[in-house]
Amino acid sequence: MFQHFIGGKKLFYVLLAGFFSVSQAGFAQDTTGINIQNPLQVIPEQYEVLGITVTGLTVTGPEFVISTSGLEEGSTITIPGDDIPNAIKSIHRTGLFTDIEIRKREVAGNGVYLEIQVEEEPRLDNFVIRGVKRSQRRDLEERITLPSGFGISKSSLSQAVNTIERFYDEKGFWFTEVKVSTGITDTVRNRVTVYFDIDPGKRLEIKDISFEGNEHFSERKLIKALGDIKEDKWWKFFSKKLFKEEDFETAKENLRSFYGEHGFLDFRILEDSVYTFPYTERRLFLFTNDATGIKVDLKVSEGPQYKVRNITWDGNTVYTDAQLSQILNFGKGDVFNQKKFEENLGLVMTQSGADVTSLYQNNGYLFFQALPDIEVVGEDSLDIHINLIEDEIATVREVSFSGNTKTHDDVVRRTLRTVPGQKYNRSAIIRTIRELGTLGYFNPEGIQPDLNPNREDYTVDISYTLDESQSTDNFEFSGGFGGRGIGLILSARLNFNNFSLGRAVRGEGWNPIPSGDGQKLSLGVQVTGSGYQSYSIGFQEPWLAGKPVSLGANLSYDLIKYRNSDIRN
Repeated sequence: MFQHFIGGKKLFYVLLAGFFSVSQAGFAQDTTGINIQNPLQVIPEQYEVLGITVTGLTVTGPEFVISTSGLEEGSTITIPGDDIPNAIKSIHRTGLFTDIEIRKREVAGNGVYLEIQVEEEPRLDNFVIRGVKRSQRRDLEERITLPSGFGISKSSLSQAVNTIERFYDEKGFWFTEVKVSTGITDTVRNRVTVYFDIDPGKRLEIKDISFEGNEHFSERKLIKALGDIKEDKWWKFFSKKLFKEEDFETAKENLRSFYGEHGFLDFRILEDSVYTFPYTERRLFLFTNDATGIKVDLKVSEGPQYKVRNITWDGNTVYTDAQLSQILNFGKGDVFNQKKFEENLGLVMTQSGADVTSLYQNNGYLFFQALPDIEVVGEDSLDIHINLIEDEIATVREVSFSGNTKTHDDVVRRTLRTVPGQKYNRSAIIRTIRELGTLGYFNPEGIQPDLNPNREDYTVDISYTLDESQSTDNFEFSGGFGGRGIGLILSARLNFNNFSLGRAVRGEGWNPIPSGDGQKLSLGVQVTGSGYQSYSIGFQEPWLAGKPVSLGANLSYDLIKYRNSDIRN
């Protein structure tokens, strides 16, 4: 028998040809010894599957096991070969069985009867989380992937425990303990309930951050550069400086960026250590007690601080070296700033558009490229050479948009700053996104431009994806009391910020209010206990006759009721 282990489960690969050789050797020789042949040296032979039986089942039907294995009666298999191991792997992947063994039950000529022997895993009825707050329990229930009816294996339970520990690690807990137990809930169907008893541990605060190897900056300045990783001091009553692995990774990136902004391009973090240590905690200025905190140690290598020596340009025909160097904003002897260099050259996109790449792309050079080459000269100087590929001017071929299910196309179209036939302009795209967001009809974060450039004819198609999930209408309500002579004051106003008067006149779109033309309709009412009533209606058209001319009107009706007469306005 040849044993193989997969995913912590013991699976038996039975090499039938090896058994045949052992049996034949025993009958061929009249000796007291048995010659056992090495299964790895057996010549593969083909057998027809005459029948398949399954043993060890309690709930699952044998047809499911046979179909899952891929073995079929009447098919031909090779032994030794991949057929038997692949069948075992297929059954194992269901997660319902363990200790899977396929063996010969009977051999008849060139045919074989197979027996699949399995041990069924108990199946999950449900799982219960105990020992934690209700909110944490709900969050964990969403994260843990243990579907009801699936087999409970060691690997699936281990994965669930890892999910729980990772959940509390993200929240700054230390020493989290998870105990797993099962209880039989249905013996007939082999169903169990899994219990996770959790001790979240403690949320420990960062009490000390130290640096080694920093010569140009103080620890105080470096701690400030880390970001969310801060030291917790005894006088900071209203904040907890917890350690979270995700924040720590971000903090190290922030530290690298900080040094890069000050010219230390060779900066490295050589070692980082995070561990717990005992300290004395102060309480109410008078009392102390023993506590446990987090200590963070960072060993760094700063390297030299680099300064700019020379800046040269190559490939520029549209703008002069002086114009480009002015935008790059670096002079001879300046400390090199990695972030500033990337932003001003346009290697990273910024909203300001005051960079070399934007200068070209706002003038139609969509395919422009800036390829910097930075060379270290001496011990602490840099020669910066920038190769430019200006290419040809690109024009806008098509402009489209999608996602506006309520707002009419002409309302979106009149906001677009990118027009077919014009030169490509990146600032026009940024302005379009900004103005579409300020309309109030679309989620600003969901407005995504998609560029489809064609280098062969130097054109580009621009498509805007809109998110109209947010509501544009709002309701205002206020109330108060104006004293004995006035009484109770109630005021309400309903604002429709994407109204359509045309659809209302035609009797369309009343579900519940006609909308989509970008018009504003406001309905208001105010009443007081003294008998005063005021009703108002306001309407505004931001685009009159297809032009950006705004026209509005407001009507009001006031009713003042005295004891013997009414006054209406």
